[in-house]
Amino acid sequence: MVAAATLLAALTVLGLWLVTERTMDAALNESAREAVDVDLAGLADIYSSSGEADLVRRIEDRLALRPADGGAPHYLLMRTDGVRLAGDLEAWPDLDAAISERGMIAIGHRSSAHARSTRLAPDRWLLVAHEVDPARSLKAGVRTVFLVGGAILVLVVAMLGKFSADRLKRRIARINRTLSHPDELASMPELPRRTRDEIDELAANSAQVILRVRNLLEAHSDTTDRLAHEIRTP
Repeated sequence: MVAAATLLAALTVLGLWLVTERTMDAALNESAREAVDVDLAGLADIYSSSGEADLVRRIEDRLALRPADGGAPHYLLMRTDGVRLAGDLEAWPDLDAAISERGMIAIGHRSSAHARSTRLAPDRWLLVAHEVDPARSLKAGVRTVFLVGGAILVLVVAMLGKFSADRLKRRIARINRTLSHPDELASMPELPRRTRDEIDELAANSAQVILRVRNLLEAHSDTTDRLAHEIRTP
């Protein structure tokens, strides 16, 4: 029983963590996609209203502001002939700027990012990307909370289960001892009816059976003694 309760608690914690992780992944991915769309729309508006020089300055300013969590955005402004004009990305990924295609791109060897491309002019392409990997630190923190909280929950369930099992075992052992030694029946206290459960009812019914058997044996012994006496001295 204790093992089953502990296993159930562990499976519950695991299930909650899996659901939470999937929800977090979906929320973080959606947030990254929305950030890319907003960033790309803002830069495209700067290009259309202020020109290429202002766009280059804005890209450089944004690259200079490195977020504390390491989730820096990445940019690439280039001509259709392959000449890079601004940004920190070296090569154009496999995204079609003509249809503003979006997708996941690799940043270095270990990171990935949501990216979207667009065509600013017939000979100008712009790419904006936002990393997803920095969210791993948040997921790691949540995972730690689940591990610690889950371990505490499993430990508490195991302790409560062991306490309940030991208490049940002692109560059943007491009933068995009383059935094996009817002379100890008098030591069983009478419990208030409101506090009785199934075990108490079983103990009370067993005590009544023992008392009835004892009364029958005493009555049989008394009747036998009387008959013997009458036979000896009619």
